[in-house]
Amino acid sequence: MRDRALPYGRRYTSLRCAVGCYRPLGFNATWSYLSTAGALRSDEKALLRAWTCWN
Repeated sequence: MRDRALPYGRRYTSLRCAVGCYRPLGFNATWSYLSTAGALRSDEKALLRAWTCWN
């Protein structure tokens, strides 16, 4: 997920898959919580903030 050598779309999908596997609040609630970090689909900094927040 944090490997910048991977395409951004794959990193985004990796986070979604991780949430799908380990959904502590259920998928929708967990994804909604992480989405407060910003536009996860297009903003790399938001994706990293969400990952940091979750870990």
